[in-house]
Amino acid sequence: MTDMLTRPSNSVEIGSGSSAVQDMPVTAAKREERRIRVSVRPITFDQWVDLGGKELFELVSGVLVEMMAANIEHERLFGWLYRLTSDYVEARNLGEVFGSRTAVRISEFGGRLPDIVFIATEDAASLESRGIYAAPRMIIEVLSPGNRISDEVQLEAEYRTIGVQEIWFANPMKRCLRMVEQVGGEYIERVFTTGVAASSAIPGFAIQVEWLWDGPRPSVRAALRQIPGMD
Repeated sequence: MTDMLTRPSNSVEIGSGSSAVQDMPVTAAKREERRIRVSVRPITFDQWVDLGGKELFELVSGVLVEMMAANIEHERLFGWLYRLTSDYVEARNLGEVFGSRTAVRISEFGGRLPDIVFIATEDAASLESRGIYAAPRMIIEVLSPGNRISDEVQLEAEYRTIGVQEIWFANPMKRCLRMVEQVGGEYIERVFTTGVAASSAIPGFAIQVEWLWDGPRPSVRAALRQIPGMD
């Protein structure tokens, strides 16, 4: 991007010699605000992943959209699910699990930072040093009170577009796990409030849904022992 905007006091620049991007507030749920950053030209995925930095923005249609700060329960559930899936995948030598700072390419002008991403061993070619450039086998998103229904709908649409095999939306507020999986070229949806949710993307992986909401959760080691073949 070579066109330059007049830079206001609260703007930042994307790289050396690039367009200035201007902060604009966008009202979110519960009167929280998120910022978007716009430039003269749409920001590409490669430009976005080159930004780095401590501030978390996702790339939506060429515009940087700030991610809301996560609450403590979100981080507890995310941490537990990440360790559970990562330890299981490592023990079975199925691939790799990445956390919420890993960029997933949606399009030339789109990129997301899912909470948890599973890449199967046979899909390792999609990994590059800056992010994931093809559809992951599985994505898990842990929802927070600040998430709007439209946020979830847009995420699902984007993940479907790139062909993610299985998507989990864990909603602590509604105490439900919504699973969207690709079967025979089409997506089907299942919603769990109790019982066992089994993954088709991670062979043999399953969890007791109540573990997600009812405390205290079992330790990761104890939960893994309840998965057949992991005792």
